[in-house]
Amino acid sequence: MDSIEAKVVLVGSQDVGKTSLVVRYVNNDFSEKVSSTVGASFFKHKINAGKHTIKLQIWDTAGEERFHSMLPMYYRGASAALLVYDVTNPKSLDDALDWINELRDNCSEHLILCLVANKMDLVEEGCDAIEEGRRLAQENDALFHQTSAKTGSGISETFVDIAKELIGLTGEETPSPNQGTVNVNETTEQKKQCC
Repeated sequence: MDSIEAKVVLVGSQDVGKTSLVVRYVNNDFSEKVSSTVGASFFKHKINAGKHTIKLQIWDTAGEERFHSMLPMYYRGASAALLVYDVTNPKSLDDALDWINELRDNCSEHLILCLVANKMDLVEEGCDAIEEGRRLAQENDALFHQTSAKTGSGISETFVDIAKELIGLTGEETPSPNQGTVNVNETTEQKKQCC
């Protein structure tokens, strides 16, 4: 079985749900009361996809402005970035272009970028924040996904799309959305990282 290791970084403004999204993905857990990330948190997660095992090293970064100068050390060397915004907070989408530019300036030109519209449980399909996010993703050659950390909707599909981009799978070898969270051969490990 081929093994691929990939660093995936979650970035975005404060309170957009980055931590809730990654905790839902790796632990299938959600809490209304999540403390703000200090510096970054680190998770490991494996996805088995056909003849490939993708070992994700997931960095959940702080969105607070006071930690902004530290972020390049967390996303340097990243293979993929999930840029998360809150569909109920227009400023977080406005900030997304700045995040895109920062990632483009500090990461490999081959960085897989995915713009993630989070908190979909709080809005109706077709709201302006979704359509504007989709447009921003298209203009910047990024993937686009809609998620809800609260319900779990769209999260596995987001990571499966990242896996597809990482390994270039097509046809019958394409991982299913459930392989990212239900596969009995998966392991998850969480480590806290502080500034």
